Amino acid sequence: MASKGRSTVSEKKTSAKENGHFPAGSPGSRRLFIMRHGERCDFAFGRAWVSKCFDDKGHYTQTDLNLPTTMIQRQNHMDYVKDSPLTELGRFQARATGDALGRERVNIQHVYCSPSLRCVQTAQNVVDGMGNDAKICIEPSAFEWYGWYKSAMPV
Repeated sequence: MASKGRSTVSEKKTSAKENGHFPAGSPGSRRLFIMRHGERCDFAFGRAWVSKCFDDKGHYTQTDLNLPTTMIQRQNHMDYVKDSPLTELGRFQARATGDALGRERVNIQHVYCSPSLRCVQTAQNVVDGMGNDAKICIEPSAFEWYGWYKSAMPV
């Protein structure tokens, strides 16, 4: 009969090495972090944001404080309709995530991301927020090939 507050079940204590589990941060441990991108312009402002921010010659004007302050140069500014950048809030979200990971002393050595602009920007801001110099590897197979990308579907 077990006394109150005591367990009659005994557990065999095994080392982390014996059972294949390593505590976070211990030598030999591995962790995988998966995240989505930060807030993006087309979700925050709708697809019409491109026509409101670019003139006929493709010159960009920031029409809202949450839109990017600058835009990378593309041959056709209408490409932003299908490959939207992060908003300023999205950049902040990613950088704050990186900052939090850095404060927890998370050491990320490998970063893989989709080739979509919002994902590259998210990855870069997370790495910058961590104060890490991890290289970002663009992985084409991580791109979302859905119906709204019909013209970009692989053959």
